[in-house]
Amino acid sequence: MGKRYYCGDGVEQDYEQSFYWCRQLVDNHNLNSIELAREQLFLGFYYFDGEGVEQDYTEAVKWYRKAAEQGNEIAQNNLGLCYELGRGVTKSTTEAVKWYRKAAEQGHAIAQFNLGRCYVSGYGVTQDDAEAVKWYRKAAEQGEAVAQYNLGVCYENGRGVTKSITEAVKWYRKAAEKGHENAKTSLRRLGY
Repeated sequence: MGKRYYCGDGVEQDYEQSFYWCRQLVDNHNLNSIELAREQLFLGFYYFDGEGVEQDYTEAVKWYRKAAEQGNEIAQNNLGLCYELGRGVTKSTTEAVKWYRKAAEQGHAIAQFNLGRCYVSGYGVTQDDAEAVKWYRKAAEQGEAVAQYNLGVCYENGRGVTKSITEAVKWYRKAAEKGHENAKTSLRRLGY
């Protein structure tokens, strides 16, 4: 019922009702562990975005953590982001990387990109361009445009890989096809 209110599927869109029904599901525990983690994740979304409830990053973190500890990769990535930004928790590069890695190892493309970002900049880990490329590639191969672009940048500049304009153009094109503006600019700059 909560999803129907959230999307306006057969009912008028109402975030407060959506939040209410989601909370009812979680409180009544008539769900299997996967469903419970998903609903806990949604509660985190509601609190983080302030949809249907007053925005509260601390509550968002509480619900993201519950879902993340049950293995929900989206919640793990979002918890990593909360630690990176210091939203609802004390900022911690170590914790951010820990949660990004958990999600990335489950194949979550955005978390793979985030982990790549950490390695390229040395955020919470020892700076390592080759490791950044590894994670960018995993996300890029799943179609994540920003990872495709960053992988192109690595190839263009020889960061973590042998410099190759051909490979850079390949990845820029993939990102550009998804509308990534910086990739389009890079292609023009390289004469493609």
